[in-house]
Amino acid sequence: MKLLNTLLIICAFLLFFIGIETPVSVEPDISYLKRSTNLRELDLRPNIEQVINLLYPM
Repeated sequence: MKLLNTLLIICAFLLFFIGIETPVSVEPDISYLKRSTNLRELDLRPNIEQVINLLYPM
């Protein structure tokens, strides 16, 4: 039991130091989200022919 606790503490310290040394990620470019989109022209329904072709290829 003492060995298991020691291994657990060592793993916790390793994870802690790995987390500290990890560089901060760069913010993703979200410029495509800033473009104005006319929501009335946007059709989110899938094309039924494409769905049928994907589900039942010939």
